[in-house]
Amino acid sequence: MTWLDREILEDWRDAETASFLSVSFEGKRMRSSKEHIYSSKILKSGAILTETKILLAFWDNSTSIQDNFNYFRQSNILGKASRSRAEDILNAFRMRYLNDVQVTKALISLIKAKHPADSLDQILYFHAARSDLLIHDFVTEILWPRYESGRQDILVKDAENWIREKIFKGLTARPWSDNTIEKSAR
Repeated sequence: MTWLDREILEDWRDAETASFLSVSFEGKRMRSSKEHIYSSKILKSGAILTETKILLAFWDNSTSIQDNFNYFRQSNILGKASRSRAEDILNAFRMRYLNDVQVTKALISLIKAKHPADSLDQILYFHAARSDLLIHDFVTEILWPRYESGRQDILVKDAENWIREKIFKGLTARPWSDNTIEKSAR
């Protein structure tokens, strides 16, 4: 784990402990699972790290979000066979990385400067977790405590068990299939 990864995790944990039930990230209220029902929306987009890097590399700050998206759709810059899949990625990209102009510009700068991929991936994961409570809570409840105790391993089965626990506690709108649990855990 790099110094930047540690900084991100420590900042994340500090923000989480600053308020017991909610965290504010630049105006976005991140609620704890005690107040929120988890969704499986991560299945629509996944981590999308490669796609995010492509979109940021071709982002034109002089045009609107809509114009950028139109360009991405017309040029099929993501190379997706399905228009639906491309839309899912664009929607996730918008939710994760376009809420703050300064963040978007900083991410573009990192891409253009060819920032090391491992550190950049951690930054992108951080922003993904800001927009998806399932990821956020998994990191703060499972990954961070493991990191603090010196462990850096995690199995898909650990994530599946954590998700099953949340379902059992009624923190999803309805029970998830084994397939949905497995895909969300990956």
